[in-house]
Amino acid sequence: MSMGDLPPRQKMISMMYLVLLALLAMNVSKEILNSFVIINDGLERTNEGFEHKNAYTMAEFGKKAALDPEKVRKYYIAAKQVRDLSKEADEFIRDLKSTIISKVEQIPYEVADTIDLMMVASKDNHDVPTSLLIGPDANNPVNHEKSGVALMMRLDNFNKTIRQYITDVLPIEDVEGMDLEIKMDDMSEGDQTVTWLVGNFYHMPIASVITNMTRLQAEIKNVEAEVLRTLFSKISADDFTFDNLKIAVKPTNGTYITVGDSFKAEVLIAAYSTTSDPILDIGEITDSVGFKVDNPDSTNVSYNNGIATYAVVPRSAGEYEWGGVLRVQKPNGDLISYPFSSVFTAAEPSLVVSPTKMNVFYRGLSNPISVAVPGVSSDKLSVSVSNAQSKKTKDGFDVLPGNGKECKVTVTAEVNGRKQAFPPKLFRVKPVPPPTPEVMGKKGSFNLNKAQLKGVQVVVAKLEDFLFDLKYLVTSFEMSVTVGGMRQDLKSPNNRLTSKMKSILSKMKPGQSVVFKKITAKRFPNGKPELLNGSIIIDII
Repeated sequence: MSMGDLPPRQKMISMMYLVLLALLAMNVSKEILNSFVIINDGLERTNEGFEHKNAYTMAEFGKKAALDPEKVRKYYIAAKQVRDLSKEADEFIRDLKSTIISKVEQIPYEVADTIDLMMVASKDNHDVPTSLLIGPDANNPVNHEKSGVALMMRLDNFNKTIRQYITDVLPIEDVEGMDLEIKMDDMSEGDQTVTWLVGNFYHMPIASVITNMTRLQAEIKNVEAEVLRTLFSKISADDFTFDNLKIAVKPTNGTYITVGDSFKAEVLIAAYSTTSDPILDIGEITDSVGFKVDNPDSTNVSYNNGIATYAVVPRSAGEYEWGGVLRVQKPNGDLISYPFSSVFTAAEPSLVVSPTKMNVFYRGLSNPISVAVPGVSSDKLSVSVSNAQSKKTKDGFDVLPGNGKECKVTVTAEVNGRKQAFPPKLFRVKPVPPPTPEVMGKKGSFNLNKAQLKGVQVVVAKLEDFLFDLKYLVTSFEMSVTVGGMRQDLKSPNNRLTSKMKSILSKMKPGQSVVFKKITAKRFPNGKPELLNGSIIIDII
């Protein structure tokens, strides 16, 4: 085609289209588009983390408001306004993403709202996103409720409104110190300058468009998290009163230790001075009025910045009760005594080996396990596993089982300079269970009416109640129907119904049945296709 009369950007897009065709011929485009899937999955997980964090902050706000509503009210109201504003913007973008996927895949909106980017077949489609968000003329973008212009208006409203919500609540330096804006600046493309809308969504494949929108959701949730954190910090920033003095016993290495290890505890008054050390008398209190301790143990007591620390090494296993009196100097120079008692338990070293995700090892997978010995740091542990390869990780160990039916995990710990081996722990080895074929979230035999039957577009395979995050992709299947007394068997070379299959389904009547069988699937992304057990039978009602 001639490009002499096209604008520079359109020429560039045309050239990119030719390059895309060449990349497709070299089987490069799939890897590039799948890179967007990986990035999008990471952003989705980030968004889940932000959502949990923000929900937790709001829950803590609620608790503080119940205890002191007058003090918390203005911060809590602003937090709820910010939370609602963020949710509205996030839901608008989610609706936009589902609409684009629905139109690209030609599936119902309800189905599109439940699938992720990996399951989108036409990841390279750029016509639908461009048409919906911008239209045919990049210089004059369309403006409707699900257009790119509507998205920019929603983001601009978020930028202005969130600042309004907090300006009267927070000091100006706090407001100015936060990055509250979702930026929509013009972008450079070569020697051209284009608008933010064109640079992000014009003639971009759906894989890029969806990932870009997920990034916007992450920016919105990040702004929300920063604002909520700042608002919450103001509740107790200047809150410190000395209306009560209370004894506090704080073990520094737990109350459960091993024989030969040292038990340590900090004993302090809740309101204390770093310039005045207390006096800690350890022993039995013989005078309950004057809180006197005869022959107090002072050899195991040390002082630092107003904190008294007691450290003792137990010689045998058992429960140890201890206590005494902490004496603090009052402003007039007199000593005030605070009696206390506490308890700790010393135990023989014991082994704890627990699978991170399940109580068996699965063949063909890296099974994460946590290994711990109370009182022994992780760098003092070594692990060997029979019938398997093991590798140390940041959080524990990964175990890759062999062909045998069981594995034995043996742990050796260095305790006080000596190697101590523990009895091995037995784990069963099982194969990864096969996935179950599904259509529209249903399996086995079920009924659909004619309207619902139109929604049948793809056949998927899922692992039920399996804790590892494994995904499967259907690679082929057959559809069997009986029409006019004649049985027809049609084949699909992937997970989608062919046009002929869809045509036959559209003509089927109540009382007829369709069977999806001989379904093969592979573990995503590099597994080998395997024949799945079972078929899917749909009775038309």
